[in-house]
Amino acid sequence: MKLFGATKLWLPTALFGIALALAGGCVIDEDIGDAPGTTGATDGGGSTDGGGLSNVWVTKSSLPTARSGAVAAVVGGKIYVIGGQGGPLNVNEEYDPDADAWRTRSDMPTARSFPAGSASGGKNYVFGGDVGAMADNTNEEYDPVTNTWTIRTVMPTKRFGAASVEVNGKIYVLGGDDFPPSNIVEEYDPSLDEWTNCSGLPNPPCAAMPIGRFDFAAVALNGKIYVLGGDTGGGNAIST
Repeated sequence: MKLFGATKLWLPTALFGIALALAGGCVIDEDIGDAPGTTGATDGGGSTDGGGLSNVWVTKSSLPTARSGAVAAVVGGKIYVIGGQGGPLNVNEEYDPDADAWRTRSDMPTARSFPAGSASGGKNYVFGGDVGAMADNTNEEYDPVTNTWTIRTVMPTKRFGAASVEVNGKIYVLGGDDFPPSNIVEEYDPSLDEWTNCSGLPNPPCAAMPIGRFDFAAVALNGKIYVLGGDTGGGNAIST
C-alpha cells in the first residue's frame, strides 16, 4: 500500500495480508456498500452492507443489472452505480439505503467498462474506461437533481482500470492501463472544468505513483490518498 499526502510524495505503509484486484465500494453513514464485481465465472448482481460498527455483513436488495467493472459514488445520501462490463454498459442505477430500493436513472452517454468515477459538488464524474477493447478518455458529469448528463473536458490520458478520489474539491485520476499499466496522476478541477497532468511540472499539485498499476483500490482520508493493490500487467496482482 502507498500513501500520498500534503508532502506530494508517496510513502510505503503496511502491506495487505491478501493481494487484491478489482476491489470496489463506497461508504455511506459509516456503512461500507459493496459494489458488484466478478464472482468467478459470472458477474455479480448482489449488494451487501458492511453493517457499520457491528462488523457484520447484511444482504440488501440486489442490483438490477448484473455487471463487473462499474463505478459507484455517493451523492445526497444515495449510491449511484454506473457503467460496467457486459457490453460495455451505460446503465446508471440509484440505490436508496434507507428504503433498500433501486431505481434506474438516465443512461450515461458513453457506454464503458472499468472507468474511474468520483463525486464532487453534488455531481458524479466518470472518467475514461474501456469502450470495447479500446481505452477511452471521456469525461461525463451526472447531476442527480436534474437527472441529466453533461460532456466535460476529456481526460488528457486514455486509460481503463484507473481509480479516482476527491480531495479538497479536486479529483485525482490515478494509474490505469492502455498497455502498459500507467503510474500517471492527473488532477481535475470540476469548478473550472480543467485538467492538470502532474508529470514534468516544476511545482506540480500531485506526483506520479511509484508503480504503474490498474484495477486497484484508492481512497482519500484526511487529505491524503491511499492506493492499494492492483495489477502491474499480465495478471500480476500486487499488495503494495
